[in-house]
Amino acid sequence: MRFMGKPKDFWRKLFNASALIESRSSTRLGQNVQLLTYISIFYLPLGFCAALWAVPNIDDIKTRIPFAITTCLVCLITFAVVFNLNNIANALGKTYFNRRQRLVDEMKDDPNSEWHERRQWFEEFPPNSDRKSHSEWWIVRYQFSKWFRRKKNAGEEKKSEEDQS
Repeated sequence: MRFMGKPKDFWRKLFNASALIESRSSTRLGQNVQLLTYISIFYLPLGFCAALWAVPNIDDIKTRIPFAITTCLVCLITFAVVFNLNNIANALGKTYFNRRQRLVDEMKDDPNSEWHERRQWFEEFPPNSDRKSHSEWWIVRYQFSKWFRRKKNAGEEKKSEEDQS
């Protein structure tokens, strides 16, 4: 069989075919890992309950019924979380990023000029890949510094009111 066409086209098609084979293999491997994960998730709450109720009197009816109830509850809660993990992650992510944006906006009016510069780190869009990315922990640190500053100011106001009385 003779190939009709340019050698570049032949090599391009050969490369695409090998990429397709690798992609299918990768997909199959991902499905196997997903199956293994689901099997692990199934046995995780059972192992927890078995360890929790590793008592010598498991044959006693007073122990067996709470064990069965606990096992069912832990399994149901674990499975509910696992099967809704994407929804839970999206809801938490949306909540976090809304709060994050409010905090970044508040950095603009902060009396400490250090936070003005850090605000620019988090407003850069798209992020500059040449520069080091800044940790999201600065957002959490800013929230704590606001809380402590508010507590400190409230304490100073209370003290000044006591001094005036």
